Amino acid sequence: MDIPYDADAEHDVVGRMLLERDQREEALGRLVAEVHFHDYVCRSAFEWIAECYHRDEVPDLDLLCDALQEHAGVPPDLVAEFRREVLRAPAFIEGPLRRLEETGVRRQIIGFAERAKIAASREAPVDALLTEVRTELERVVVPVGRVQPATLVVDAIREPVGHDWLIPHLLERRDRLILTGMEGYGKSLALRAWGLLAANGVHPFTFERIRPLRVLLVDCENSEDQLRRSWIDLCLLLHRHFGIKNPSAAMGYYSVPQGIDVVDPRDAKRLDHWVTDYRADLVIAGPLYKMFRPRRGESKHDETLADEVCDALYRNVCERHQAAIWLEAHAPHGEKGDRAGMRPIGASAWLRWPEFGFGLVADGEMVAGGRKYELKPFRGGRDRWREWPSHVYEGQRWPWMALWHGSPKPDISHRQHVDEQTQPELSNDDLDRGSEPF
Repeated sequence: MDIPYDADAEHDVVGRMLLERDQREEALGRLVAEVHFHDYVCRSAFEWIAECYHRDEVPDLDLLCDALQEHAGVPPDLVAEFRREVLRAPAFIEGPLRRLEETGVRRQIIGFAERAKIAASREAPVDALLTEVRTELERVVVPVGRVQPATLVVDAIREPVGHDWLIPHLLERRDRLILTGMEGYGKSLALRAWGLLAANGVHPFTFERIRPLRVLLVDCENSEDQLRRSWIDLCLLLHRHFGIKNPSAAMGYYSVPQGIDVVDPRDAKRLDHWVTDYRADLVIAGPLYKMFRPRRGESKHDETLADEVCDALYRNVCERHQAAIWLEAHAPHGEKGDRAGMRPIGASAWLRWPEFGFGLVADGEMVAGGRKYELKPFRGGRDRWREWPSHVYEGQRWPWMALWHGSPKPDISHRQHVDEQTQPELSNDDLDRGSEPF
């Protein structure tokens, strides 16, 4: 098998690194000598330029050629050929960089395959072999792509930044929420009911008119018959109390009581197809413990597994489809039936991952004949201006009615600030002045 190798790209990258500092920095941020340079001469040249950069010295072609002969042992005829090649470097480095990243990955995969073949021939437990092969594969250096410069604060505040609202002042695209609570409190029903309202153009808490959302439910616990009975009850209430005779087709669902594994490539692809086919704005799913399966030697509390689940959900729902996601999860049992807070059971990743996390906590009070629950945050919200209610209660008009510290309506005094995203009144002279002392 021929080894993937791009001699022109290796010479072009070295040539551009000799000429411009910004292109040196770009190459040094993306390439590794022993991974991306197959040619010994070019690899030695790259390492020499890197040493110059770290000493804050400007690399020189003549000095480089001398170093290749004296320290790297490169014959004079190869040094002369190297000089001719690097002098023909193109004006831009991005194309050659991408080619080196690609050939570097291909060479690593070939080496990985050879090591995996040797490992498979040994007399060892299959689980140990799989762990060894997985570890080797994780060592493959993947391309990082073009290194973008940091955004300057002075540039960030010049233009107001808006919100990509799905539900005004409550939910943006790509937002992640986890709702926890004791079994039987109605977490599943709450999320279904709120989603059905949003799909029919009704704010799930204030009941104001909003733009209807495309809402997709992936129920990993309830059977098809159980869900159908729930939909009938909810749609009757929707007609009776909101005057909506024909519930919108903007809400769909999948019943998968056997659960799915969003880390498994097959189930990940299935979830991606569901969200793509439905063009969902909001995905509601759960319970969380039935959305992944530990591999041999892992538990559902494993932090690494939880990180993989978080990454898969964000990548396949929020990032790829720009959709928000609401997840149902259980909270851990405490002593005497109490709960150790309302954090999701399992790994600490579930505390860090969502923008918003709430637990349904019964507070022992009744409102209009229905039990009242605190919507207790188990983590601080990433946006303090969102209008999540403080309490919900079992209502007659709708299964879950909202309260904001006793009021049926939220405090909207902050909305002008949020909508306009007012900035400090700074002139362009102020912005351009830079870091002057006060």
